[in-house]
Amino acid sequence: MDYVVIVAGGSGTRMGSKTPKQLMEIHGKPIIAHAIERFIAAIPDIRIILSLSDEARRFLDVYQAKAGNIPGIVKVNGGPTRYHSSLAGLKLVPENVTVGIHDAVRPLLSTNLIERCYKEAKIFGSAVPCVSLKDSLRQVSDGISVSRDRSEFQLVQTPQCFDSSLLKRAFNKGYRDEFTDEASVFEYAGNSIHITEGEPWNIKITYPEDIIVASALMMR
Repeated sequence: MDYVVIVAGGSGTRMGSKTPKQLMEIHGKPIIAHAIERFIAAIPDIRIILSLSDEARRFLDVYQAKAGNIPGIVKVNGGPTRYHSSLAGLKLVPENVTVGIHDAVRPLLSTNLIERCYKEAKIFGSAVPCVSLKDSLRQVSDGISVSRDRSEFQLVQTPQCFDSSLLKRAFNKGYRDEFTDEASVFEYAGNSIHITEGEPWNIKITYPEDIIVASALMMR
């Protein structure tokens, strides 16, 4: 049995909206609903855990009351950071299964990417999708910028998939400020990260213009 923890604790601050960004609508449906449907399409019997802020949970309850409950979904209260929200969801995931952690505001991932991440995680213990940089890269420190070789860097996406026993053990080591995602937690615990090819359209919706881009991509 495969699991996914969809982390949905963000707000709409950078969107300039009172509605949590993961619950803003694209084509008449909340962003998080698009993500949920992608996982169900890829793995029909997947167990879905939503790690939500109190505000997001209230909005989602209203949406589900209208749209009807989707079977196999469990909701948990998220935490103050990405780490704590993921940890809250992982507590409901058993040992020795494959679990993915996904940003609720990435609604455009393909079923192919989901299937591949889970398949490779079963082989390598982890699978983290990344994409190459297209633009030139400069490092800025104390007002001084230095050119860097973009071929040495990649942009990290989700779903990040892992052997649940290894990931839960890594999270049990405790929180550190430098943790930015599950891969950083997994790696800090001494595990290696297997990189798989991400998708350029698997964008993270953060700003108002991202809604426009996502809407156009969905039309295609």
